Amino acid sequence: MPSLDENLMVVGPDPNAFAPWDSLLHEYVHYLLRTRLDVNLPSWYDEGLSGMLSSARLEDGRVVVGELPTEALRHGIDESRLSLAEVLEAEDVWDWRRERTRGFYDWSRLLVHRLALGHLDGREDWRAGMERYLADDAPSLPAALGQTAQGMARELERYLRDPVTVAHAATPPPETALPYRCLDASEIVERVALA
Repeated sequence: MPSLDENLMVVGPDPNAFAPWDSLLHEYVHYLLRTRLDVNLPSWYDEGLSGMLSSARLEDGRVVVGELPTEALRHGIDESRLSLAEVLEAEDVWDWRRERTRGFYDWSRLLVHRLALGHLDGREDWRAGMERYLADDAPSLPAALGQTAQGMARELERYLRDPVTVAHAATPPPETALPYRCLDASEIVERVALA
């Protein structure tokens, strides 16, 4: 909201979220990607990275990144009947029916997960291919990886059986945490109206 020199995020409850804060964290990752990067990301990468990072959690003094709800992803992909090629070519999925949209999000999350973490357990490193693709040195991600979309889909199906999860020691928060409060009902209406 440039006129008010502030950013506002309004999020309602999402009955399909895996955790209560998933929607908020997912949208916050979108915000960070769009305000901190000077690159045009494909829709599947934007959604997949937001899905992957929004699922990070603190556990026993560690930050756990990359835990995948494998059964839910497998079900969403199968139910959608969406091919990986369709996901890679999609630009706007807002008018897709619900099952196809879910498949798009699930394929995207799985693909980004494989791109970012798959090499950590000895699988082929796809990160250089992603860099070539984003630099427009390759017309498509499969071409940048030297594969076909069908071959990538088979690799992703194998990867879904045993995905990588990463844990790092958590940095303790600063002693003076910023205060926050939730808006009351009238403030919510006012903010929505302004937005």
